[in-house]
Amino acid sequence: MIREQRSFHENGTLRADGNLVNGSPHGLHREWHSNGVLAKETPYAYGLIDGTVRQWNAEGELIAESELPGGTGVLRSFYPEQGLNDEMTFVKGKLTGRQRCHCGGELMATVYWLENEKVSKKRYLEACKQNPNLPRYEDELRTRAKNPMLKKTVKFPSGLSQPRDELPLKLLKGPRVREALSWLEESRQPSRSVSEATGQDESIRLVKKLYGLGAVAVHAVEIDGEPAEEQNTGRIVIELSQDQEKRRELLKFCGKLARKEGFDPDPDVGQRYMLLMLD
Repeated sequence: MIREQRSFHENGTLRADGNLVNGSPHGLHREWHSNGVLAKETPYAYGLIDGTVRQWNAEGELIAESELPGGTGVLRSFYPEQGLNDEMTFVKGKLTGRQRCHCGGELMATVYWLENEKVSKKRYLEACKQNPNLPRYEDELRTRAKNPMLKKTVKFPSGLSQPRDELPLKLLKGPRVREALSWLEESRQPSRSVSEATGQDESIRLVKKLYGLGAVAVHAVEIDGEPAEEQNTGRIVIELSQDQEKRRELLKFCGKLARKEGFDPDPDVGQRYMLLMLD
């Protein structure tokens, strides 16, 4: 059974269009910016990305092309304002290999996958020894060894907070920023959440937990979706308290969340802000 699926921006212009065959995307799916300019084209073959994925900015300039014949290749996505967002490796439609997460143009973390299961780097490298057909990244690992600036966590001397605050401050100045709790509680239909894997009620509990641990402020940044549609973000910026006990408890709690998502936790170097990535 073939069914056309469409969605629209708040201003009435077409947001996305494509066909579903027995519930799976099939054929060319398109997305548009709110000004009517084509934003993205993704070719599907019965639920599997198959071909060249293209992305354009709001001015119509081509900013990304990803080749995934038969669902195999590296899919890159870009934020128009922030640049490269994610590089995700797929093998026959399944996340298998390295995912590199960027924010504000900076490499934030590297995560490894085996057939849609998130695994440690150690486990992935062991799997590569057993299966020579898995994507390998020896060149990337050598580059990391030579260039310490590409590590997931860059440690600064105690009290040197400026480098840690630079990226959160940049995100707070972006166009899609709201105080997290008021934004989450503002609308139930359509829903809002922090992290695609987290429901609205759970998102609200998380933000209240952060405030309860002593956060001065919690901001949702890089919010995806129009105001009249479902909205989501995987990134929140937390303003830390100057009280040492509150800082310690908040950083400890956020460190557990970061490890769960495959990121290294932030050490306390006197920074004012902390970026928490939930996707």
